[in-house]
Amino acid sequence: RASLELSEVWAGTLFTAIFVVAACASWSAGRLSDNLGRRRVLVFGGLSLGTGFGLVSTTQSYSTAVAFLALGGLGYGFITASVLSLVSDLLPSRRGLGMGLLSATYGLGSVSGPIVAAAIIQRFGWRGATATVGCIAAVIALIQWFRIREPARALTGAAVKGATKPGVMNRNVVILAVAQFFGGSVFWITSSWTPTFLRTDVNLTLDEAGL
Repeated sequence: RASLELSEVWAGTLFTAIFVVAACASWSAGRLSDNLGRRRVLVFGGLSLGTGFGLVSTTQSYSTAVAFLALGGLGYGFITASVLSLVSDLLPSRRGLGMGLLSATYGLGSVSGPIVAAAIIQRFGWRGATATVGCIAAVIALIQWFRIREPARALTGAAVKGATKPGVMNRNVVILAVAQFFGGSVFWITSSWTPTFLRTDVNLTLDEAGL
């Protein structure tokens, strides 16, 4: 807000830009990962996220910030869909374990990320923090490209036996998707205003707010 001289409302649209694009990207990322391969979509998403956030560190205007964050959101959407599909392929008989591991590590990242970011911002400003995110995302994407070996996807006999009728499957997916919508809305709406509240009304320091 201070660097780009934005109001609270306009600053909030920067945050929104990421997730509007991410939601649209997730819609098509699953089908693309089926057709092009999980790893390709995953790595493309990581490079897009890294490039977007890396460029945000150089922005001097609102319009370019929105464009670069949208690019980061595109990567975020591609990553989310493809990584879930890839883990499901890697652990076909232990999908619950794989999803649990992803949820746990994502939660740990959500805890450590704000603390690390606060420390970086204290020394190098917000541009240093976004540049760091961009570099980390790009490095991870390259590691995934060279080190992950994507398994061949085939429908096993167990999968065929346990398959449900199309109508039942679609109804179940809709129920899960609606639940995810409400979960995501509560989480991200809270995330968007909580830092400002803690800094201005509760008068916490940057490190305290991050924690």
